Amino acid sequence: MAALSEQLRRERAELARSSYARRFEVVSLILDSAPITTGRASTRLGYDLRRRHTAAVLWTDPRRPDQAALAQAAEALGPATRARQVLTVIASSSSVWAWLAAAADTDAGALAAATAAHPGVRVAVGPIGAGADGFRRSHFDAVATQRLMSRRPDLRVARFADVQLVTLALQDEQRAREFVTRTLGTLAGAESELRDTLCVYIGEQFSAARAARALAKTAPIVPYVLLSEMIASEK
Repeated sequence: MAALSEQLRRERAELARSSYARRFEVVSLILDSAPITTGRASTRLGYDLRRRHTAAVLWTDPRRPDQAALAQAAEALGPATRARQVLTVIASSSSVWAWLAAAADTDAGALAAATAAHPGVRVAVGPIGAGADGFRRSHFDAVATQRLMSRRPDLRVARFADVQLVTLALQDEQRAREFVTRTLGTLAGAESELRDTLCVYIGEQFSAARAARALAKTAPIVPYVLLSEMIASEK
């Protein structure tokens, strides 16, 4: 019985390694934009690539790898985000790649709470993307978030949505400019008076009345009509 149990254990371990190896191979093809159809890749992975995806990269200290903790933390992300399915791939001895199918947009605090049982596991989460392209983009953005987190050892969980400006500025100046243009629109090229007023408004915690009083004290040249409009909008 002992010999049989040991044989079963070895075979199960081998099957698990083989399964992860096949999964990693297919995922690598998708990430490399190799000529593999969405249907075939979905079948081989047992994961529908036509859905919306949220990618995550989970890792531990490479000097103290813990695959069990990584797997459990990855699975914990599923219920926390109400994902329909969680696909995991072992990327190295100390890291796991994960994709959450049709997951809800969940803040970093909730993700940190979901993985709190594994304090040694760090988590970088990408944005939601659709189809095979979204599968790739979300993963690459999660990896970019991971690189940023490597400079912040105190940061255990982070989302690309929360750090994308810093990430883009550090990695790709052109994408950073596109982000600013897309986010600010015409405000990016607005007159300095309007931008300065907005900065004061934000600094006063979005209180138009306080911002108007602050501007009246520090910048008397601000047109009276602008101050009046700010106070009126708050009323």
